[in-house]
Amino acid sequence: EGRRLAGVSIHRKLLDAPTVRDLRRRADVVMTWPVQTREDARELAGWGVHGLITESPELVSAALSEMDAGA
Repeated sequence: EGRRLAGVSIHRKLLDAPTVRDLRRRADVVMTWPVQTREDARELAGWGVHGLITESPELVSAALSEMDAGA
């Protein structure tokens, strides 16, 4: 408490929107893994996760591009 972290990396199954909000208040960067579907990528980015760790970068990139385009 009272100390800001440079970043955190946390397993995806431990996250929900309120947890991400709390982590963003405590850390400059929030990253998560594994992100394997477009749906997960969109959801996590929508919650405010900064970094998505994946073995399928093409799916994550497509999902984020769709979000930027307003799809």
